[in-house]
Amino acid sequence: MINLLERKSELTEIRALMRRGGAMVVEGRAGLGKTAMLDAACALASRQRRFVLRARGSDMERDFALGLVRHLFERYCADASEDERRLLFAGSARAVRALLVPGVSSSVEQDATFAVLHGLYWLTINIATRHRILIAIDDAQWADDASLRWLAYLVPRLQEPEISLIVTLRPDEPRSQMRELAAVRAAASAAIGLALLSEQAVAAIARKTLAKDVDDEPAPPSIAPPAVIRFTFSSSCAR
Repeated sequence: MINLLERKSELTEIRALMRRGGAMVVEGRAGLGKTAMLDAACALASRQRRFVLRARGSDMERDFALGLVRHLFERYCADASEDERRLLFAGSARAVRALLVPGVSSSVEQDATFAVLHGLYWLTINIATRHRILIAIDDAQWADDASLRWLAYLVPRLQEPEISLIVTLRPDEPRSQMRELAAVRAAASAAIGLALLSEQAVAAIARKTLAKDVDDEPAPPSIAPPAVIRFTFSSSCAR
């Protein structure tokens, strides 16, 4: 059983998303548990036999066009057989074969042109014809611009129950206000804003993590002992 303290309603929303498909945005400041929520979603998806495609935005990789897209799809496409690849890259998805299959040379631009965005959309659809999928993206605010354009293109077009997508981001980061992520928010079928955990929940997590007793009550402020002032008299003062 998946259990996150004080996140019951959020997990209920994630379960509903898995049933109907579509996109969800999970927002919260650093340290509020967005990654833990995504972990729980991936575990739930695996139990429901959804195939999980997961990637995380990185501030160090923002200059690499479609870097996050590569993290999502490259390994899956590389592991596929040649017969499977023919199905994956059928139709409009052919435009992104060179981007995601090692050793394939092509003059296709590896940037967010319409052909690439549309090709990635159809690659997602083609994967979903083989098995239900969860696309899980953590820290979307750090993803490269080209990948965010693909995300903004994909989310409004998710109509199939076979595809669920969850994006986490920090709303207080300037990049979270980009028009691509604003479009993702507007088109998502569900949104979750994470609140702070209670002191009791934090204490319970600390007990589990540290494997020792942690007091639920906040410790009283410490009182410093009174200062002791010592005077040292030189021999000249004593005269």
